[in-house]
Amino acid sequence: MHHWTVTLFIVIVTLYALFADDIKIAAFERKNDEAFNYITSVVFGVFILEIIINSIVQKHYFLGFYFWLDIFATVSLITDITWIWYAIVGDENVDFIDDPMQRLQF
Repeated sequence: MHHWTVTLFIVIVTLYALFADDIKIAAFERKNDEAFNYITSVVFGVFILEIIINSIVQKHYFLGFYFWLDIFATVSLITDITWIWYAIVGDENVDFIDDPMQRLQF
């Protein structure tokens, strides 16, 4: 887990998780949401896998501070995956706006 390629991959995936939803809303039309949902689902899976591997490999990680920090950060991605989020909140019949600039103006 400490090889530079793994670290670089996790950094790229983390940057995606931090900024992709904002970029999606600002620059893409609604028809592109499915692609973002799939990529975010893969990122969610990568983070789950990272938590599992760290729990096995790193001493004192499991149930420690960083374990819970990673769990909460990973769970927060659910709000970016629309088909999961709509299933939780039951809000799939919202008004759809295709123009990215109009999506920013509520």
